[in-house]
Amino acid sequence: MIYRLRREAELIRACFVLAVTRRQVVKRVAREEKKNRWNLVLLVLRDLFSACGAHQIQKQAIREYLVESLYPLLGKQKETVAKRLAADCAEVPWKEQRNPLKGAREAEAYLITSRRIRYLQARVVEFAFADWYGLNMLPRQSEILGCYSDIAWLARGLMKSAGLSEKKGSLKNNDRQRLFVVLEPFVKGLELRRLHLEGLSNPGRIILASLVQKRRIGRLRRSGFSPDNLKSLYPDMLDLETLRIRQEDILNLRDNAFRLIETKAIGRRFENYLHLQTLTMGAPSRGSRKLSRYLTAVESRYSA
Repeated sequence: MIYRLRREAELIRACFVLAVTRRQVVKRVAREEKKNRWNLVLLVLRDLFSACGAHQIQKQAIREYLVESLYPLLGKQKETVAKRLAADCAEVPWKEQRNPLKGAREAEAYLITSRRIRYLQARVVEFAFADWYGLNMLPRQSEILGCYSDIAWLARGLMKSAGLSEKKGSLKNNDRQRLFVVLEPFVKGLELRRLHLEGLSNPGRIILASLVQKRRIGRLRRSGFSPDNLKSLYPDMLDLETLRIRQEDILNLRDNAFRLIETKAIGRRFENYLHLQTLTMGAPSRGSRKLSRYLTAVESRYSA
């Protein structure tokens, strides 16, 4: 009872930390984007005042410069980096999908010996798990699962590993996350099972294998290496691990958003430099000394 309460408290705390992290990340990115925007506004105004002090510029040219450089910064932003980040940090809805194992017959899977058939089976498993559960498997994972003959047997064992009933009518987004968490340990367990079965099939140990095979396979099943009769292997840590992975994804999205803001700021600065060249092109100067100081100031601002 105490252990269960402690687990529930950890889960509540993890949910709270995830919510706080999501809110803080969005606010920080919005603050950074706003700061960069106002820095660019000040840069545009500073360039305009410097250009007017060094050149005799017409009002029409000044108006065009402000429309091209300042209006995109002060106008209402339909899509910002912060808004896009907030949408990415929100829970992605995954449409409910019918459980493909509901009503499927149970069959014992055997180990495939042909290398070509294993390759084809690996491609089939990879496509089936992507279509059924939305799981993008690594080539190593699909190669290991492709050694077994029955895909329904593999899918049933994966669902049992995630604590999901094979009789469940539909799968939701939370179910898919649980399947993603247990996929790697499930694959490693089946890899150990495959190595064990390949060792038992050694021609030089047929008699010994026939005597100990049943006992070893039973021990392997009790250790969680077989999808048969598999109970919830990781019932307590699944939700915590899912929340931890989600928090890491949000932090990665934050870093990508910062890089995107910086890239956009660099692009805006370059565009403003081109608009500034168009503004001063052909305008008479107010003196060589003012022009020299203006060019030095512009070079120092845009060379950094």
